[in-house]
Amino acid sequence: STIMAAWTYGLGRTAVVKVMHPELSRDPQVAPRFELEARAASQLNHPHIVTIYNHGALDDGTLFLAMEHCEGQSLEEALRQGPLGARRAAGVCLQMADALSEAHRRGVVHRDLKPSNIMLTEVGRRSDFVKVLDFGIAKLDGVSMTRTGTMIGTPQYMSPEQFRGEDLDGRSDLYSLGVMLFEMGHGRLPFVSQSLHGYMHKH
Repeated sequence: STIMAAWTYGLGRTAVVKVMHPELSRDPQVAPRFELEARAASQLNHPHIVTIYNHGALDDGTLFLAMEHCEGQSLEEALRQGPLGARRAAGVCLQMADALSEAHRRGVVHRDLKPSNIMLTEVGRRSDFVKVLDFGIAKLDGVSMTRTGTMIGTPQYMSPEQFRGEDLDGRSDLYSLGVMLFEMGHGRLPFVSQSLHGYMHKH
């Protein structure tokens, strides 16, 4: 649905530009969700949340989002090498919790927390500096973009209330964070299934 590319501009700062396909930009169901992502993410200003530099529409109506470029590896990539160990997992988890605290304070629920949306970067001499990415299906308090009963998220990390299609608050993100903490500590998910319904039942 989108194309992402690195782009260097202005004073040499590199950004990631997310561009929606033109036909989707004109879709009355999809385009408002992209706009909501931009609005939600651009309100967040926190060291552990990816920075949104700009968003809008091109002359032909194609929607774009320019965001901070983060070098490093995703938590998903790190987990392919096995469990992180207790100290490292706790450090990563605390940073994610700090980012979520700021987002929830501003009424933004991520709704799709998973290891591929967590970047582990280096800042100065500090490694494993967390950046939470992709508030692409975020929900601002008071703004609903889905019909009741619609599930959005990744089944391995979804809260029970998210499976039920209920209105969500920050506690749903904390559930997903708990699943990731388990995975960081054990090197595996707490629940494994071959189907969506299987994950729904187990969660």
